[in-house]
Amino acid sequence: MKREEIILIAKKDEDFSKKDLKGINLSGIDLVGVSFRGANLRNANLSSANFSLCNFEDADLTDAKLDSSNFTGANFSRANLERVDFNFSILTMANFNEASLKNANFLNSKLTGANFEKANLTEANLQMTDSSMAIFIEAFLMNSNLKQASFIGANFTGASITGCSFYMSDLSAATFKDAILTGCEIFACVLMATDFRDAKISETIFNKNSEIRVKR
Repeated sequence: MKREEIILIAKKDEDFSKKDLKGINLSGIDLVGVSFRGANLRNANLSSANFSLCNFEDADLTDAKLDSSNFTGANFSRANLERVDFNFSILTMANFNEASLKNANFLNSKLTGANFEKANLTEANLQMTDSSMAIFIEAFLMNSNLKQASFIGANFTGASITGCSFYMSDLSAATFKDAILTGCEIFACVLMATDFRDAKISETIFNKNSEIRVKR
């Protein structure tokens, strides 16, 4: 399917559910509220575009380029987003529930209020993201880059966090209740009213943090 066909179908309020759009170039396009549920978007280019409120539930976006785009309120539930590039994108209130985000790149993206519940973030890059109020309940993070990010008010309840670095991140009012932190580094971070109660912490380094009213 060509780019021109996509635009025409979208104008007719039709959707692209389960369509084969592998490798398509949709850079710079404006498709608010369109459904790509279950679509094949492997290697697609969705850069510098507006996909606010779009539905990518169960879609395959492996190796796709989604950088510098607006995905505010988009739904990526159970989507395959392995090795996807979200660099500099806006993902406020986006839903990544149970999505596969292995090696995904979120560098400098805005993830305020995003939902990563039960998502797989193995080796994902969240460096310098604004992940304030983001939800990581029962998420799986292994060797993920969490440096220089804002996790103010983030919820890591029940998350499995292994080999991750929170270097120079703001964890103010974040909660790690019942989380498992193994082999992590929490270094030069802001820990103001951060809640580690009932967390299982082992082989994790806490060093040179600014701590105020930390709950343990």
